[in-house]
Amino acid sequence: MAFKAYAHWKTFPSIREYVPHSTASSIYEAQLAYEEMGAKAHTFSPAYTREEFPTILRYSSHVTFNSLSQIEQMRPLMPTDGSVSFGLRVNPEYSEVGTDLYNPCAPGTRFGISADKMPEMLPNDIEGFHCHCHCESGADVFVRTLKHIENKFSRWFPQLKWINFG
Repeated sequence: MAFKAYAHWKTFPSIREYVPHSTASSIYEAQLAYEEMGAKAHTFSPAYTREEFPTILRYSSHVTFNSLSQIEQMRPLMPTDGSVSFGLRVNPEYSEVGTDLYNPCAPGTRFGISADKMPEMLPNDIEGFHCHCHCESGADVFVRTLKHIENKFSRWFPQLKWINFG
């Protein structure tokens, strides 16, 4: 469950019977997931602060970074014991999202790294990709977008444990 789409926390006891996991885009959503949904969140944020990052880690099972430089900035704080799985947000360079605010391909976007900026080998601590490009879209759009994701990023798939399509 994505809190951005649904944050009526008083219904969480009923919801968590059917949807036990959630995504978070801030320290407070991650804490809400942990305390109200009873499970750690998959957390993504365009930016993390060094001050908040340890708390985000406490409430997260997965943390996705928006850039390679963000990984390098937070690496000293990243646990190496496998308690959190780390990923990288990738930009599919294709989108049918109509609202530029949510469009990963809008001019000047900061929604993930494009394939041409990816290293040949992912950093050792990166286990997944996150690609969020389906705001207010149906399965038909996902099918078309997936072809672009496969075309641009499939060479890294063997290096991954998971892909989150948002």
